[in-house]
Amino acid sequence: MSTGRTRGAVALAQAAIVLSLFLLWEAASRLGWADARLLPPPSLVLPRAAALLSDLVFLGHLWITVQEVLLAATEAGLVLDAVLPSSGPQRDALWELRHSVSEANKLAGVGLTTDCAVPISAVAAFIELATAAVRRLVPGLEVLVVAHLGDGNVHFIPFFDWAQWEATDDRDALGQRLKHAVNEVSHALRGTFSAEHGIGRTLIPEMAHFKSPVELSMMQLLKRQFDPLNLFNPGRLVPGVA
Repeated sequence: MSTGRTRGAVALAQAAIVLSLFLLWEAASRLGWADARLLPPPSLVLPRAAALLSDLVFLGHLWITVQEVLLAATEAGLVLDAVLPSSGPQRDALWELRHSVSEANKLAGVGLTTDCAVPISAVAAFIELATAAVRRLVPGLEVLVVAHLGDGNVHFIPFFDWAQWEATDDRDALGQRLKHAVNEVSHALRGTFSAEHGIGRTLIPEMAHFKSPVELSMMQLLKRQFDPLNLFNPGRLVPGVA
């Protein structure tokens, strides 16, 4: 059974349970059972049943739409390959691949992970331009991309195998230059250098570089108003607060 059909079956089963509760309430109240008062009233049950049935219809349409879009994109040459899981185990296997990326990277070499996000329409351009930018610094450098494309968040990863990394001079400086080059591309495309993992200490210089003086001044003012003794996470997030 496909994932869409599986979810649809679950929604249908939930709706059936809710409707069964309603019928039970009807029977109990007609027979005068005192315990009928313990059952949820129809005013709560019926809207839930309607919502579940609506979800069922939506999931069916969504599944069909996804298949049609992928087919059209493949025929147009926009998609080279795509996989849609047709069962729970297949879905879990795909998630396992996604969740294993970081571990695999650490075994194979050193990945300089970035946390950019750009408008969805600019994702392809971002990957192309960022690849060119890092390869101007390190010709032929491998690039890995892990993304959640629905929100434009692209973890663009300049990647060194262990031999390359060991042969690299001043690794920290080179790593910062590569990450900054990627962030510059994101900024040029009206994106951000920090989409989901925060600023912390590491991205303070990037914050100071990309934010305007007005933005930085407002952030510093708010920080001093709420934390005048700088007790909360000192040295993190807000540049220029000592």
